[in-house]
Amino acid sequence: MKPMKRHPRLAQILLVCGLLLAFAAVSWSRIAGTEMSWQGWLAFALGCTLSLALAVVLMGLLFYSSRSGADEEASDQSVFDRRAARRPGAAPGARTGDGRPGAKR
Repeated sequence: MKPMKRHPRLAQILLVCGLLLAFAAVSWSRIAGTEMSWQGWLAFALGCTLSLALAVVLMGLLFYSSRSGADEEASDQSVFDRRAARRPGAAPGARTGDGRPGAKR
């Protein structure tokens, strides 16, 4: 099954966004009274497309990281306490100025 048949709402949103972008680009060009070469239009289109692609990829990585549990260890305070307990002379749960627990000052 084609992806746009499974997500007709997404197809509609993308179509409206594309039309609005085209309208804005043409209106901006006419109001300013300047002409843009085909290289300018190509750069404009590539910039918009690559910026949107980067945003989509980064949001996808964010959701993947959240769902896979990869960032659970980073937010788990007990990990810091275990690392602090392994350092000689460090008080458990003690914090330093740089945010690391248990290091001597």
